[in-house]
Amino acid sequence: MRTDKTYGAKITTLREFFRNGWVFESLTQMSVILGYTNKAWVKYFFLKLLNDGILSLQGTQYIPTEKLIVYPLYESVRAGLPFTPETNPPNHINVDKYLIEHPASTFFIRVKWDSMKDAGIVEGDIVILDRSLTPKNGDIVIASLDGDVTLKYFEKKWEKLKLIPANESYIPIIVNGPCEILGVVCGTVRKYH
Repeated sequence: MRTDKTYGAKITTLREFFRNGWVFESLTQMSVILGYTNKAWVKYFFLKLLNDGILSLQGTQYIPTEKLIVYPLYESVRAGLPFTPETNPPNHINVDKYLIEHPASTFFIRVKWDSMKDAGIVEGDIVILDRSLTPKNGDIVIASLDGDVTLKYFEKKWEKLKLIPANESYIPIIVNGPCEILGVVCGTVRKYH
């Protein structure tokens, strides 16, 4: 590894290290990961991270703080004419906190088929399902019908439940038998590369 990384680049390396679920084991290990040839430089770097609030020390374990797991958040991007974003973003975003309100009841599920394409949810997307939310009309839900699960809009009128696709090639499902709403979709993740 190169030893001339900037402070910001080393933080990015450390962010990836912790994001992959690894834990700090030794100064020698961190020397290799961060590209230092001397363990004293790792100690100095970690002291700076402690002072900057990027890491905290619990016993002998270095733990990442929220400052290490947030990403820069720019206010907007035009989908029309180009613009130059600010070099110092005014805010940061913790993606976990933004997408997940109730971690203990949240699941990620990969989408198959295209019944919700007109809602912007296509095959291969990952929907974020919150089981703790009570569905309201217009919510996108995952429902279980006779052991099969489906992703549809939720509509309930006069105790009649209808599951509505967002693709005119599919027809709405009028629920006449047992149906379990597994949760409400609160977000979608799509990866392009």
